[in-house]
Formats: sequence, C-alpha cells, structure tokens
Amino acid sequence: MPTNDFLFRFKCSYEGEDNLVKGLEVWKQSEEGDWRTFDLGIRTPGFEIFCYALLTCQHTYLRLNCAEKGVLLEQVDGEMHLSAHEDWEIGHLLMSFSARPRSIVPDPDTVDYIIERLQHCPVSRNMRPIADCSVLLAFVEP
Repeated sequence: MPTNDFLFRFKCSYEGEDNLVKGLEVWKQSEEGDWRTFDLGIRTPGFEIFCYALLTCQHTYLRLNCAEKGVLLEQVDGEMHLSAHEDWEIGHLLMSFSARPRSIVPDPDTVDYIIERLQHCPVSRNMRPIADCSVLLAFVEP
C-alpha cells in the first residue's frame, strides 16, 4: 500500500502560436494539508524534483501537442497525485488537466491523440509501468 503522497497543482497561461508559457504558478500540498508555492531549489528533496520533472514533462507535451494540432491555449490548470510505497516505487499516478483554448474546443479524436502523446514525454518513457495510472484531459469552453 502506498505511503508517500505527493500532490502538485499548477496554473499556466500562454501566448503565441506555439503555446509559449506566459505565466506559471506551481503549488505542492504540505504534510499539514495546505497548498504552498513550490520553489525548486538546492534544498528541494530529490523525489520532489522527480515529481516536478514528471509534471513539467507532461505539461510540455500537452502544450506542444496542442499547438501541433492547432489548439491554441488560453490557460491550463493541472494537478498531479503521485503515491509511492515505502521503498519509493510508484503505486498510483493521476495526472489531470483542465484546458481552456483561445478559440474552439478540439474534437474527441484530437483529445485522444494529445493524451496518447503525453505518454511519450521522456520522463514517462523512462519509468516502469504503473498499474494504477490515469491521465485526464478536459477542455472547457473558451
């Protein structure tokens, strides 16, 4: 049973035809349950850096594959819940994104394509398979 829980949230805004990051805020849930700004630094524990790398890699592939399909983003809210066993093997991973495009909501085939492409980010490709792993992507009306 997983014993180490890591919850991250982010909010990102974009500009340009390539969904360039205009603004990004990231939070991590503390052991007390409140949300604190996540500041990556030399004192950040290694496993938290790994979690942030996974979140960042997924986000990069989300925004780039949206741009490739002509989906220009206004804002994305994302959340990651990762649970690891006491030996630090990941037992649960949920990535959830809520995206607001600048113009139209993409069709279901495009959404499926973008979700599939998220599995190709370099961090995901270098992880062992996770039995309890889900990626959710929802587009909201502009």
